Amino acid sequence: MRSVVFELEGLEGGVRTASVDLDERDPSSCIFPSSVHLRELGFSSLSQSQFPSSSHGKVQVVHKGRRLQSLEGLGHGEVVRVRVCGLRGGGADGGSTGAEDRKAWLEMFLEQKPDKVDPREVKKAKWTRCQLSGEELSPPCVADCLGNLYNKEAVVSRLLSKSMPSGCSHIKNLQSVTDLKLERNEESPAGGSRDFQFQCPVTGLEMNGRFRFYCVRPSGLVVSQRAVREAKECVEELSGGTVEGNLLPLNGTEDEVRALRDKWEKDQQAKKKKKKKKSRDSPS
Repeated sequence: MRSVVFELEGLEGGVRTASVDLDERDPSSCIFPSSVHLRELGFSSLSQSQFPSSSHGKVQVVHKGRRLQSLEGLGHGEVVRVRVCGLRGGGADGGSTGAEDRKAWLEMFLEQKPDKVDPREVKKAKWTRCQLSGEELSPPCVADCLGNLYNKEAVVSRLLSKSMPSGCSHIKNLQSVTDLKLERNEESPAGGSRDFQFQCPVTGLEMNGRFRFYCVRPSGLVVSQRAVREAKECVEELSGGTVEGNLLPLNGTEDEVRALRDKWEKDQQAKKKKKKKKSRDSPS
């Protein structure tokens, strides 16, 4: 089950945010708007016929600056923006209904505060759930070149079915990910939270989003930044190699992810040039 976050932009800047599950067994769940989407966004009293059609330019579903016709191909936890320009009346007599009256429409949102996506829950999901399937992280786990975490089974399944989401198009094969060596957090519930399964093998810090963590490549050892800073020799002994130039930040900052993506793109271009050169140099 995948979950997509809707950010509904209404009149006068009103915004409602809601998370909607997409049932992969039911293709209709990926068609917007559906009765499920309308209910989750607070339009329980409206039918699809009353909701303005996107074909008339009344509703725009946008993901990363691109208008979507369907929700298919979106990864778990991705955010789409829904821009609503107005609501259609039903009298056909030039009058108006409560649904299309601007004041009434805004009051509909003010009656109950919009559900906001808790940033703490978003951060928690990055460290506890597979970014492909949305399921709880369970070894064997892998990390991609951008530092995202996945269950290896989910990656293999997507590769075999050739259904990798566009947001994960950089994962071409299993060589695109690194197998992770994760230390289980065996602390009892009385002494610590069991919401977070893994910890640093050197410092014992919980892998919960409060502390920075790295994957030491190529070994895949997962350690905290504090371990690298304060016990570098121990980390190198456990990983079997030097840490210099081999640290992949897990769930890094926007700047770190941008730098990692740029590096990946440059590596891909270099590989293409090398392949072309080899092809030209080979005897025909």
